[in-house]
Amino acid sequence: FVRRTNTWKNRDKGVSVAAFVEPPAARRRLQAITQPGSRLIELPRSCQLTFDEASDARVLALIQQVPEELWGAKLALQLLTQRVAGPASHFAAYISLLPVGVAGVPMFFPREALEAIEYPPVVEQVKKRGRWLHRFSLDVLAQLPGSAADPFDGVTVDTNSLGWALAVVTSRAFRVAGPAAPAALLPLIDMANHSFQPNCEVVPVPGGVAMVAKQQIAAGEPLLLCYGKLSNDFLLMDYGFVVPDNEHDRVALRFDIEMVKVRGVAECSW
Repeated sequence: FVRRTNTWKNRDKGVSVAAFVEPPAARRRLQAITQPGSRLIELPRSCQLTFDEASDARVLALIQQVPEELWGAKLALQLLTQRVAGPASHFAAYISLLPVGVAGVPMFFPREALEAIEYPPVVEQVKKRGRWLHRFSLDVLAQLPGSAADPFDGVTVDTNSLGWALAVVTSRAFRVAGPAAPAALLPLIDMANHSFQPNCEVVPVPGGVAMVAKQQIAAGEPLLLCYGKLSNDFLLMDYGFVVPDNEHDRVALRFDIEMVKVRGVAECSW
């Protein structure tokens, strides 16, 4: 992957990589030898897959039809335009290395496996996303081929394609510019795994973003980022894993005060 990013380094003279990637047999992981405060990876804005007011107006018109709560679907549409562009895309090397499926994400579970979770909050969220994907693909995307509003050059984008892009985005994207700004896919940086005790962080720098060491990192030690103070509901839904004894898990309990009062009166009468 680092070899492929040389195309960016030669073209933009802005990508800086101090970390290195494990052999292909290993899972997604970055390693480095560094000191606190060291910039491990720097990405100029031109190497961040995102969208803004300068993006293709046809893509922006589609993005405006996506509910704010589905922020990942907005970036997913931009990702699909880059994927359709093939070798002509500035991000072709990066996109070619994205996973075909996102293992563990419930959205890709067969019906039997989804029902086996027996956890309504996640199951209902999966169904809600699935309904939106189907409706948007049928009502909006299916009408695009052959029209002037089509940003996909006549390529049919169906529910499966949009679902793949949504899963890739929600499991890899960063919101370093804040929750009100569009998310971005950050090549190389998005290979770092999650920890609630991270040794790195992603911060804005002039002209782009950087992954910076928070502490001394020894040889062979993986580079870890905190994906957020997320409950296991969100981690499972978007990333396909859970953290044992997650301190950010919460359980909502609802009480009917009138029923409590009735119970109290009944107990007193005894």
